[in-house]
Amino acid sequence: MIGVVTTLDGDPLPAGDIASRLGGFKDIEAIEKEAPRPGAGEPSPANSQLIETILGSKNEQHKSYQDFQAFLDKGGKIGLQHDPLLYGAYNLNPFLVRVEQVPMLVIEQGQVAVIKSYVGLPTEDTSGAEFKFGSLVKPGHRGIWEEPLRTGKYPINPRIYQAEIVPTAILKLDWSKGVTGAHGLDARLEPIVAKSREGFIFTLDLQVLIHVPDTKAPRVISMVGSMLNLVNEVLQAALGNLFRNKLGNMEAVTFIQSR
Repeated sequence: MIGVVTTLDGDPLPAGDIASRLGGFKDIEAIEKEAPRPGAGEPSPANSQLIETILGSKNEQHKSYQDFQAFLDKGGKIGLQHDPLLYGAYNLNPFLVRVEQVPMLVIEQGQVAVIKSYVGLPTEDTSGAEFKFGSLVKPGHRGIWEEPLRTGKYPINPRIYQAEIVPTAILKLDWSKGVTGAHGLDARLEPIVAKSREGFIFTLDLQVLIHVPDTKAPRVISMVGSMLNLVNEVLQAALGNLFRNKLGNMEAVTFIQSR
């Protein structure tokens, strides 16, 4: 567990901000200025350093909110705080600091987490002109990070960073009744009902294997929003129409023989 901190005293947040981070994101700007510029549509080589800086805590500057005057002197603002508290015992003033316990972000083997950031520097699209499905940004900017988080545990504030878990292992999806994979993504899938040229109705059970590479996960989420949307709104419609159109142009006997 980690502790999401809300402070009850201090100067107000700047207009448009929803959380306070000591020093703002000037350290992110400094890293970007020093890093070599990537090619169009390519991830920045500084992404790992940017992520490490974002996930790094500045709580040592005020003894994890225990020295509240130091927090104010360093420019701390009232309201939701960017840096959470890690597991431990703290002597906090309840009239100045409020803490909410939330689970730490856990990414299992065979998964990545695509981060949707609601704080940071302004959105600067890095996806390239050919990508027409939303925008991707470098870590430290508002928007969908172009670099996902990989297997591990991360003390990330879920109030300002939304993590979309994307399986990167090969997944089997079942278009059938009563059969659902452990991942649960195919729970709403049903057999495809299609008609032959003569009007005979067939019910088709399908098994489909899909794989999302970890480097492509941010683009997938930018396109469809979530893995559930990918399965239920994209794959289900695409495969259903494919088989209905194909079977509609075939005679029933031909379909049975070639099935």
